Amino acid sequence: YLEALHETSLALMSRQKLENLLQVILERAAQLADTEHGNIYLISADGKSFEPRVLLGVYEKTSGGVLQRGEGFVGKIWESAEPLVLDDYDTWPGRLPHFAKNLVHASIGVPLVSEGRVLGVLSLSYVELGRKFTPDQVALLGRFGQLASIALDTTQLHGSLQNELSERQRSEAHLKRQNDYLSALHETAIALTSRLKLKDLLQDILERAARLVEADHGSIQVLNPTDGRMRVGASIGALQSTYPDEEAKLGVGLTGKVWETGRVICLSDYDAWEGRHSNLPRGLLHAVVGVPLKVGSLVSGVLNLGYQDPTRQFTQGEIELLTRFAELAAIALDNAYLYASLQQELTERLRAEDSLRYSEAYFRALIENTSDIITLVDEMGTIQYESPSVERILGYEINERVGHSLLDYVHSVDAVVLSNRVLIPNQAPAAMASPTVVYRSRHKDGSWRILEATTTNLLDNPAVRAVITTSRDITERRQAVEELRASEERFRQLTENIREVFWMTSADLEQVLYVSPAFEATWGRPREDVYSSASAHLTDVLPEYRSAMRRMLIRSRRGEATDIEVQIQRPADGEIRWIWSRTFPVHDANGKFYRVAGVLEDITEHKSVELRLVSLLESERDQRIFAEALRDSANAISSAADEQEALSQILEYLGRVVPHDGANLLLFDPATGFGHVA
Repeated sequence: YLEALHETSLALMSRQKLENLLQVILERAAQLADTEHGNIYLISADGKSFEPRVLLGVYEKTSGGVLQRGEGFVGKIWESAEPLVLDDYDTWPGRLPHFAKNLVHASIGVPLVSEGRVLGVLSLSYVELGRKFTPDQVALLGRFGQLASIALDTTQLHGSLQNELSERQRSEAHLKRQNDYLSALHETAIALTSRLKLKDLLQDILERAARLVEADHGSIQVLNPTDGRMRVGASIGALQSTYPDEEAKLGVGLTGKVWETGRVICLSDYDAWEGRHSNLPRGLLHAVVGVPLKVGSLVSGVLNLGYQDPTRQFTQGEIELLTRFAELAAIALDNAYLYASLQQELTERLRAEDSLRYSEAYFRALIENTSDIITLVDEMGTIQYESPSVERILGYEINERVGHSLLDYVHSVDAVVLSNRVLIPNQAPAAMASPTVVYRSRHKDGSWRILEATTTNLLDNPAVRAVITTSRDITERRQAVEELRASEERFRQLTENIREVFWMTSADLEQVLYVSPAFEATWGRPREDVYSSASAHLTDVLPEYRSAMRRMLIRSRRGEATDIEVQIQRPADGEIRWIWSRTFPVHDANGKFYRVAGVLEDITEHKSVELRLVSLLESERDQRIFAEALRDSANAISSAADEQEALSQILEYLGRVVPHDGANLLLFDPATGFGHVA
C-alpha cells in the first residue's frame, strides 16, 4: 500500500493539467480499492454547487448531475467535510431518488480539502451485492484523499499561476500591440495632418491603413462636397486595375452599403455576401472590410481593404484599429478640403483684389478721360467730386467747384427742374434714377452751356454715399437741332406749297421714304397707298405707257437719271392726266448709290396748249400749201393748150394739197344742172 501511495504521489505531482490530474487520481484510487467504478466532483466556479468532472465505470452512463450542499452522497460529504462509507447505497436514506437502483452498492467517498475548504469529492463503489470496503481500504483511501487534495491544490495553484502568467503575457502583448497601434496612429496622424494636397493625402491614407493590417489590396472613395458624388480617390493592389464602379452608388456594393449605413462592414468571404457588386470578378478578394470616414454624422468617404488569401481574416483588434485610423483620416480629409477651400478662397480673393485694382484703375482712367462731366453730390446737392472734363466743358479747374452747391451754377429757370428731379433730400432711389434732364450750366466766362444729365442715386451705398450725375455738353447739338428744325420747316413749307411732287425711295424702289403732300392732288391717290406699297400708283398708268414706265424703273434701279411723260387715270375722279416723271440717283458720303429721288409734275394743261399750238401750226401750213397750189394751178391752167390739159394740171396740183391714191373731176353744166366725169 505504501509503495502504491508513493508511486501514486509521484504520478500525481508530475501532473500539471487539472483534467489529466483528476483522471489519474480516480484511476489510482480505483486500483487501490480494486474497483472500476467511481467519480470525482469539483466545486463550481461560483462555489454554489458541485459538478461531475471525471466519471468511471457505471458512472460514465449515469451520474447524480450537479449537486447542492447536503444533496446525495457527494453533497453530504461536501457538507460534513468528512469521509463517508456505505455498505449499500440503495438502502441509504439520503440516496438520490432519480438514481437507478442496483447500479452500485457499497460506496466510499472522501473529501478533497484545501485550507479547510472542500474543493471536491472522490467516490468509489462496488457493483457486487454484499461486497464491502475493508477498514484498511478505508484508511488507505483516506490517506490517498489527503494526497490527492495536496496534488489538486498544487495543480490548481500551478494552473492559477499559469493563468496569471498567461494573462500577464496577454496583457503585455495587448499593451505592446496597443502601444504599437498608438505609435502607428500617432505617426499616421502626424503624416496625415502634414498632407494638404488631396490626391497625395488619399494615397497616403490608403497605404498606411493597408500597412496597419498587412493588406495588399484596397481603395478609398471620397465624397465630393460640391456635387455630392462619391468617386475613387486612390487604390492599391488588385483594385488598381479592377473596380466595380468609378462612382459609388448609395446602397450598392460594399462602399454603397457603408455609405448608406455609416457603419463598419466586415465580411469573411466577399463572394458569399448577398450584397456583393456584380461588376467585381469572383475570387478576386475574400475577407474584406469597409470603414466609413465620418465627420460628425456625415460620411465623407469609405476606406476598403481586402485579402486574397482565403485563410486570412480581419481580427476585432484590427477592425478597431482601422476604425480609429478612419477617424484620424476623416479629420485629415476634412482639413485637406478646408485647406483646398481656403486656398481657392485666397486665390479668388487675390484675383478679386487684382480685378478690383484693375477695375479701379480702369474706371479712374475712364472717368478722368471721359468727355462727359462726372459729378458726385451729397443729399444737399453739394459737389463732392468732379472729373477733369469740367475744365474743358465749363472752364473750371478740377476742384474749383467742390464744396459748392451744384445749383449755384445752374440757370435759375432750370434749377427748379434739376432740384425736383435729382436733388430732393431723402428721395427714393427709383425716383432719382429718372430719365435724362436738360439744363443750362454757367461757363466760367459767363456764357451758358446746355448740358444733358443722367443721375444714379447711391446714397445708400456705404462705399459711395452720393448721387452720381453724368453731364454731357449738347450745346452744339442743340444748335444743330434748331437749325435742322428750321431747315425742315422751310422744306415743309416749300413742299406743301408747290404743285410739283417730291418723293424718295430706297435704291431698289421697294420702300417709299417720303412723298410730298402735292401727290394727292396731282395723282388723285392718298399718300398712305404708296407708303404701304411702293408700286400701288403704277396701276393708274394707262396701258400704252406701262412698258415705257417699266423701262424707266429698271434704269432707275441701276442708278441712272430718267425722264418720261405718261398718261394716268386718276382713281379719285377718273380724269385722264399727263404726268412728267423724272428720277435722280442719290449717293451717300462714300459715293455709294443708296436712294432714288424723283419729281412728278402734272403737265396736262401744258400738253393741251401744246396740242392747240401744233394744230394751229398745221392749219397755217396747210393754208400755205393750198395757196401755193392754187397759184401754181392757176398759172398752169392759164397756160394750158386745151381743156384736157387744164383739167390734168388741176388734178396734179390738188394732189399736192390733199394726198390721195386716185382722183377724177366731175363737171356740171350750169344750164342743165347735170354733170359728167371729165
